[in-house]
Amino acid sequence: MTTERIKELHETRPFRPFVMHLADGRRIRVTHPEAMARRENGRTIYILDSRDYGHHVDLLLVTELVVDHSHRSRKNGNGKH
Repeated sequence: MTTERIKELHETRPFRPFVMHLADGRRIRVTHPEAMARRENGRTIYILDSRDYGHHVDLLLVTELVVDHSHRSRKNGNGKH
């Protein structure tokens, strides 16, 4: 998994939640761009999950990123763009 892809997902607007799969089998859902902190050239990121638990993640242990394509921004309340 590349740090460039994680950066791309973190900076995409409108933001789409995604799940980060780790080599140890854990899955961490990133629900908002402000729930994740990263350094430009760093090897670790920090994620605050929906239960307010913090996770320091070594980017070398990320095996897959899955974007939630069902999450849509609603401009006019009916889901249409």
